[in-house]
Amino acid sequence: MFEGWWAALVVASVWATGADGEAARMNQVSTSSLSSSTLQWVDVEPGQPLPPGALQVSEEGGAWCRLSDHGRLGGVVRDGICYAPFLGNVVSSGSDKYEALVSINGSARLKEIEWSRPSALSPGGLEVEKNRLLALVRTPKGAVLPGYVDLQNRRANVLNGDVAEKYEEAVILSEDEPERYEMDGILWDEARANEFSEDILLNNLTLENPGAEAQEVKQTVEYAMKEELYFGNVRGTVKGVTATVTGPGGQVWEVTWGIVSTFQRVKMQPVSLEVPPGAAVDVKLIGVMHKYESPYTGQLTAVYKDKTRRARTVTALHHHLYLAELRADYGRPRSLDSGRELEGDFPTSEVLIASTTTTTTTTTTPAPPGTPLGPEPASSIATAETSPAPALPVLPPPLLVCCLALLLRLARP
Repeated sequence: MFEGWWAALVVASVWATGADGEAARMNQVSTSSLSSSTLQWVDVEPGQPLPPGALQVSEEGGAWCRLSDHGRLGGVVRDGICYAPFLGNVVSSGSDKYEALVSINGSARLKEIEWSRPSALSPGGLEVEKNRLLALVRTPKGAVLPGYVDLQNRRANVLNGDVAEKYEEAVILSEDEPERYEMDGILWDEARANEFSEDILLNNLTLENPGAEAQEVKQTVEYAMKEELYFGNVRGTVKGVTATVTGPGGQVWEVTWGIVSTFQRVKMQPVSLEVPPGAAVDVKLIGVMHKYESPYTGQLTAVYKDKTRRARTVTALHHHLYLAELRADYGRPRSLDSGRELEGDFPTSEVLIASTTTTTTTTTTPAPPGTPLGPEPASSIATAETSPAPALPVLPPPLLVCCLALLLRLARP
């Protein structure tokens, strides 16, 4: 059986953010907040460099941060310390560690939600903590003032240089999730790939010929075909998004990103065989399920609602389970009257669907009566049964010489 394919794959990221981090959360109006797939709060010691992927407030400003002081407060990093507004004052992390907002593997994209004190709150705001959302204010002169919106007193608390200010209008920051993904440029790691095959019984049927002469009997049978596709749970990507994946050979798959995509299809398959008169043949419809597992690298492109495209190289684990071959296994013909098996050479299996267009039939030579039948090597032959050509008679050498002499004498005038 195919078991254990969920083996863990540890991938070293180009922008590793370390173990000390917490997934950012997005505010929801009437339900619990949701974890972000692309954003993370990462601990930073005072005076230490920012972690790779730390998000900047603006081109001129520092990085987004939060510190613990009367709860968690959102602010900006300056000279290795986090500063934030609180009750009209500016507080800092001082000698304590703070948290920087980090884009996981450079995958995050922020969007802005307009907010004003009298308006209803839209969902999706990035939480500093419950009832506080990361926000900024843009002044008429173009300055960007970082801070947060306090949902309890419905005010935006921001930093303007070394001064804490309050506003009744602001922009709340939110995670912009892609509408879909596209994957191409895939390279399998063949040295670490694994392949397995397994026979699965799909259906049973019986072909009967009650007539007095051998004839081809045909029957159509139903079978369920299963396929599984998985391209890994890549860190910094959103699960459940539709993804279009183009394989190295040009094949295209439509999958659900981050989870195993399972496809179930019911198909009809005709099965035909020449059955001896007054006999029946029991048939097993066998599916050869093939599983391919391999690490891979590929170019993953996130496509957003505004048609923006952001591409990056990812490494993950691929898993593909599919029907590689459909085969009919034939039992030995048996008499409809007595149920006894018939003697003779009869087909034992036939490939109905395969990865190639060749259809082959295999036969086995029956054992002598009374001998238990066991598995024997099968040989590939043509679909129609063939008989060996009769051998030419071979004459002993002395007799051959006499015949030639007689022919020569008769040929003389």
